[in-house]
Amino acid sequence: MNLVKSVFSLNDEQFRDVERALSLDNIIAMVRPGYSETPQYIGGFQDFFIFFYYEELPLFDSELTLIYMTRYEIIQAFAKTATVKAMKAMTVGNLEHALLAAVTCTNIYIDIFQNVIRQTLPPEHVKFHETFAYADWQHFFNKQFQKIESYPKLFVQVQSEIIKQFWAYIRTQSDAFERELLKAKQFLQTYVMTEMRLFSS
Repeated sequence: MNLVKSVFSLNDEQFRDVERALSLDNIIAMVRPGYSETPQYIGGFQDFFIFFYYEELPLFDSELTLIYMTRYEIIQAFAKTATVKAMKAMTVGNLEHALLAAVTCTNIYIDIFQNVIRQTLPPEHVKFHETFAYADWQHFFNKQFQKIESYPKLFVQVQSEIIKQFWAYIRTQSDAFERELLKAKQFLQTYVMTEMRLFSS
């Protein structure tokens, strides 16, 4: 899995931590098939890893949160829940635990997008999103693109609609969302407890 831009401002040591985490292919392989090479979802996965690994989060990069607005809203939504906060208590400072938590949360969002949000978007917006999920979204804001279009109106419109539908799901399907988070927490607890028994025997 290749490193992509983070919505967090990382120092050199944190950057190396993320690189090291992304080299653990056995855990990366648990991301839903077809998504582990897509920059949009790689970025989300990285964001979750950073959230779970560091007790004190790096600051958000204000410019990049505007560009990667969907990822920013996703991490905010998950991080506010009591279940995800409880998961973080099991992951801080532990690379594998943080990666496992990141994988489960990434997969939950992928499922929400595919099974719920995707169905609500106009076909042309789905096509646009899926085409540019493989691109670095910073290109929409660089000088070369601005020669073609001064402001990436469609890009912003599609991302805003995805965010709107995502938050609508969180509000209207809160029980379903919480069930998925609890499954993730139970999976992580089982892994941690099994690991503790193995090392203590």
